[in-house]
Amino acid sequence: MALLGGISYGIGIPAARIAGMGGVNGSNLTMQRSVILVTVLALIMAVLGRSFRIKAGEEKRIVAMGIMAGVTGVCYLSSLNFVPVAIAVACFYTFPLLLILAAPFTGGGRITPWRIAAFLIAFVGILLCVGPTLENLDWRGLVLAFTASICCAVMFVLTARVTQDRLSLMFWVQMFALPIMIPIAFVTGVSTTVNIMGVWIAVVVSALGFYAGFTCQIASGKMLRPASAGLLFLIEPVVAISAAAVILDETLLPLQYLGVALVIGGLALDVWKQNQTDAAAAP
Repeated sequence: MALLGGISYGIGIPAARIAGMGGVNGSNLTMQRSVILVTVLALIMAVLGRSFRIKAGEEKRIVAMGIMAGVTGVCYLSSLNFVPVAIAVACFYTFPLLLILAAPFTGGGRITPWRIAAFLIAFVGILLCVGPTLENLDWRGLVLAFTASICCAVMFVLTARVTQDRLSLMFWVQMFALPIMIPIAFVTGVSTTVNIMGVWIAVVVSALGFYAGFTCQIASGKMLRPASAGLLFLIEPVVAISAAAVILDETLLPLQYLGVALVIGGLALDVWKQNQTDAAAAP
């Protein structure tokens, strides 16, 4: 589920970049797709006879998840208006590093020497991705992408701690995210029908990628420890950067390609070593 979620998100990111280039900015795209998702989920729950009630004691966590989801979506997609897909993805995918460091405090295991090594390898990769062209980057895109990273990490931690059923959890997370998304969308300027129709294919692809990715994220987040789930989503930058290179003809310097490889390799090392540890501990 985590791998499928990462692939889906990755497909949607270049599409969001195209939509932004056509006049549909990230905050508007985030709001529009969430309004549609909330409506569809409400209809599905009504037809299936599912309860909309939030479990007692879970209210604060679910509200926090909604806020984190809203900020993550707005900031991540908005960063694409200022920096290339590869740079936005590289900055955003510092969130698995945050989950690794937070693991001892969130029930995701302890920090070991090999986990620190994986962090350092990936961190060097981030520096290589951003550093070579730092003077050509808009600082707003970097701030937005890193903010989205922090909020996404918090969301993974919260997802592992709620017991609300998945369908209603998805509904309420998006419901509580809308109060964040809607004001920002109106402040940044609501997209016109002409803008949307001009890039409607990109808008649809981005939305479908988000719907599939979000569904898989919630599902995997309730079955895996936060650090493990976050690391498996590293398939997204591979898909997003590859798709952007093909569709948008975005090219990076050799050092930046090396940086992307180090990010993925460092975190893949963490997954591999964690699997070895789990296997050794198994009865």
